[in-house]
Amino acid sequence: MNANFITAVDVASKLKISKALAYRLIATGEIASIRFGRTVRVREEDLNAFIAHKFSASANHSQRHIEAGVSEH
Repeated sequence: MNANFITAVDVASKLKISKALAYRLIATGEIASIRFGRTVRVREEDLNAFIAHKFSASANHSQRHIEAGVSEH
């Protein structure tokens, strides 16, 4: 396995969110992570999967609004 691991602080930086939100997303399991003792790390591929899932969910939500005739404004 040749995984690249990043910290929760890196996750926050990449997503442009607060560190607290990054830790919450990790703690709830929305972003998969691994613990090494008291240290938490996220595989870059798991962060990318989280982002792809969010884009997919957003696209599905928008499509439902379009089909229902609801404006995005």
